[in-house]
Amino acid sequence: MHPHRLARRLLTLVATLLLTLAPAISGGSASAQTAGAVPAFDHVFTILMENHSYNEIVGNSQAPYINSLVSKYGIASNYFAVGHPSLPNYLELTGGSNFGIATDCNPSQCTVNQPNIAADRITPAGKTWKAYEESMPAPCTLSDSGEYAVRHNPFVYYTDLQTTAQCNNDVPYTQLATDLGSTTTTPNYAFITPNLIDDMHDGTIAQGDTWLSQNVPNILNSPPSPARTRFSTSCGTRTTAPRTIRWRRSSSASRPRPATTRPTRTTTSPGWPRSSPHGALLR
Repeated sequence: MHPHRLARRLLTLVATLLLTLAPAISGGSASAQTAGAVPAFDHVFTILMENHSYNEIVGNSQAPYINSLVSKYGIASNYFAVGHPSLPNYLELTGGSNFGIATDCNPSQCTVNQPNIAADRITPAGKTWKAYEESMPAPCTLSDSGEYAVRHNPFVYYTDLQTTAQCNNDVPYTQLATDLGSTTTTPNYAFITPNLIDDMHDGTIAQGDTWLSQNVPNILNSPPSPARTRFSTSCGTRTTAPRTIRWRRSSSASRPRPATTRPTRTTTSPGWPRSSPHGALLR
């Protein structure tokens, strides 16, 4: 598949996250949204899985939980990874560009002094964010450790996160259970990275599916979930077509409603300048 077509899938996921988060940042309410407008969401959760294409997941008996989400909620059909290896895709998701990085370099070898969704969009808007990294031994760990792969933790590559107190928002996954205890302690934007086994990078599809079946319900059944919440899970860094499963819950609905795919641009510039939809939404 041509690299430019591959680029579309993860880039449009960035736009999807911004589209869903922007109304909440602006302070609008769901009831105030006009017909056809993007509804307000107080919480956005993203889980990054790894290395399997749409055809390897959807319809696969080894992934019964993921397929139950596909049939019950929504699936976005036009999301692509930018290719291999992992890190450039994760930077695209959080910064709108790979910033010229084409390898899985460690933060000690390559840092990014550019705007990103966390420090430069969410925090200035008065909202909260956290990255939850499974098997990371301590907050903001800058090197691999066991099944924790730093290349799957993009936030520690940004200098305005790595060298500031905001790095304390990059925490081990075990912190999520505590944070989900109340709406006030749940961040507005949560980026969740399972470890190398549970994200299916080194583990099997069945292992990743089991992990999701054990962890996603904890999020959906937490206090923040009945509020306006958008949730998505994506398989990244595959050279074929990873899709994103998205679902949302609202206070007026008894269960999550299927999310629809919104048209977005297929390219972006570093740091989401105001000329792009990303910057326009979160300026």
